[in-house]
Amino acid sequence: MMTISPKLSTLLLVAGVLFSACGSDVRDREGYGDIATSPGGIQLINADEHKGGYGRKDCVLCHNISLNVHRGPTSPIDADELNRVFLSKGGDTTYCMSCHGANGTQ
Repeated sequence: MMTISPKLSTLLLVAGVLFSACGSDVRDREGYGDIATSPGGIQLINADEHKGGYGRKDCVLCHNISLNVHRGPTSPIDADELNRVFLSKGGDTTYCMSCHGANGTQ
């Protein structure tokens, strides 16, 4: 019988938890609170307002446009219509920046 060291066992457990969180389509909304109450309003003006994403141009790398963007309880936007327009523009994330600002990019 093969034995696994405690370090390897811990590593496998952590890797399993991390991988199980990836690629899940079960979320139906993103919950960031009401971003309009932040210092920049809906404009993303500093890293504190967009942790992990500030300074990046590819919004759809993290935000699932067709599934959950703008479906939060505070969003006044028709998410389905917004997504149709976004996709009709070829998924160009500069469309996101028309409302949310340059997000620290130039």
